[in-house]
Parts: sequence; C-alpha cells; structure tokens
Amino acid sequence: KVDLPSCQFRSLDIDQVLPNSIKIISTPDQCDLCYNMTKRGDLGRELKCGHLFHRECIDSWFQQDDEDMLCPTCYQSQFIL
Repeated sequence: KVDLPSCQFRSLDIDQVLPNSIKIISTPDQCDLCYNMTKRGDLGRELKCGHLFHRECIDSWFQQDDEDMLCPTCYQSQFIL
C-alpha cells in the first residue's frame, strides 16, 4: 500500500475523470481562473465542456471543489460524459 498526500491523490482522481485532458497550449488565451494569459507551450487542461485552463489553476480549483468537479466558466459537471 502506498500512502499519497491528498493533493497527489486528488490529482490522480482528476486524471481519471478527465483522461487525455492535458494539452500543450498552442494559441495564447486568458485563463479564466488566474486571469493571466496562457503561453504557447504551457500545459493546460481542456475540460469536457471545451474550456481550457492552466493545468495548475484548474487542478487547484478541483481540489477545492472535489465533489462536483464543476467547470468554473459554465458550471458543467466533468462527471458527465
């Protein structure tokens, strides 16, 4: 048995709920969580609803909202297929 810190365990859950969601950003845009611009080559996470955020921003958001995993832009649950 391996004991993982909760933040690492949560990150594994996010990857299971959103497989293949990590993207290399090719077109700069504003992250709706931190309001900073993404840069070409940054790691992002594209949600099932199509919204794209910095990976660290959205993972942090989901760690705070771990039951519903709602998109912070459109509030769609990421558990919906």
